[in-house]
Amino acid sequence: METAFSPTDGPVPDRVTVTGDARLVAPDEFRATFGETLAQTLDLKTWRPGEDLASLYETLEAEVKRALAHEGDAVATIRRTVLPRIAGRPRAPAEAGV
Repeated sequence: METAFSPTDGPVPDRVTVTGDARLVAPDEFRATFGETLAQTLDLKTWRPGEDLASLYETLEAEVKRALAHEGDAVATIRRTVLPRIAGRPRAPAEAGV
């Protein structure tokens, strides 16, 4: 049976099931990131029509710049934590985790 990363990590699930009160993103983290609650984000009455495209493009550009600024941190975390685990897998190819 294949395991997630090592024999002590357990089997690889066919799918991930979220039960109970498990959340991928905490409500306060969502609000801090997007400046509004998830309910506000999903409320179609708060969406702006596409008439103000210049403003929407400015917002999109700013959000992409912020995402790119955080990309380096994400890459560093993956290289530090995930890639070494891939390289250590049984029967991993020589280039695994590079």
